[in-house]
Amino acid sequence: MAVTNNIPGQLKTFQLMYWALAVSQLIMGIASYVLISTGMTGEPDYDLAMMFQKISVVFIPGAMAIGYFLFRYMVSRLDTKLSLEERIKKYFSYILIRGALFEVGFLYCCVAALVTSVQLFLWIAPVIFFVFLMLRPTPDGMTSDLKLAPADSNKLTVR
Repeated sequence: MAVTNNIPGQLKTFQLMYWALAVSQLIMGIASYVLISTGMTGEPDYDLAMMFQKISVVFIPGAMAIGYFLFRYMVSRLDTKLSLEERIKKYFSYILIRGALFEVGFLYCCVAALVTSVQLFLWIAPVIFFVFLMLRPTPDGMTSDLKLAPADSNKLTVR
């Protein structure tokens, strides 16, 4: 019985899940903007906004940095003796962890904006969203992150 290479299918499924996370962020950001700009969240609370701003200066870059460096650390500790399929499964879970930490920063911006009715918090959300999209899983990124040999790299794409 021939062994089929299902890795490209798994990658496509995972990319679809990643795009679903991105779309949910986009919807939350747009909904937050619309609710604030139409006045449905009430009058801006600038005193509370100052507190949220102080927290966001540490929290947002911290969450993103932890996500990025934790991902790098976990990938560097990945056992190269594992099969390609096992390494890719672990890699996908590492990407989800990194993505969740980036998404936390994005959602913090939206919640802070909704609670305070101050749109300033929504200005950083597109930056986080852009970085989230830039770090999406791709065959080239996987090859680089996992330091795959050309033979393994070829298994990531459909021929």
